[in-house]
Amino acid sequence: IARSIQSALRRSNLEPDQIGHINAHGKSTQRDDLVEARGYYWGLGDATRRIPVTALKSYFGHFDGGSGAVELAGSLLALRNETLPATLNYKIPDPRCRLNVVHDGPQPLRNLTALTVNRTAIGQSAAAIIRALRVGASLDSRDSIQASRVPSGLGQTYKIHSLTAAARRSHT
Repeated sequence: IARSIQSALRRSNLEPDQIGHINAHGKSTQRDDLVEARGYYWGLGDATRRIPVTALKSYFGHFDGGSGAVELAGSLLALRNETLPATLNYKIPDPRCRLNVVHDGPQPLRNLTALTVNRTAIGQSAAAIIRALRVGASLDSRDSIQASRVPSGLGQTYKIHSLTAAARRSHT
């Protein structure tokens, strides 16, 4: 997880403190959640504590190979609506994970850059960073990416920029 995150950050020319939220793999088992939380700390450092985290699998379960696509769509919707959905059924935080899990209801997004992460049981991890900009906003000159217009349904149009996606096979 950490290497995928670091590769995505490097390829997108972003620093960890520029991430607005994390769409976690969020399998909701103690072992997997601890491994994932450690991956965030290794990949994002101290910025991890302040970045809001959601786990969309709490809404629809685990689709195995299809989870990444569904969660990417969820990230795009969160960016479009500028609202991060809460993680359902999050009752007792694991003190070993120390993540800023959104759980008391949806949270407005102040930063429209998302990190979405998925992993497999055999050690494959993928991280993608996506950013939404309102029409007329510009990207940093370091960014060389493709944009597509996405209607928001709220009378505004957003450009969804796919900054980067990185996949790594690891044994952590």
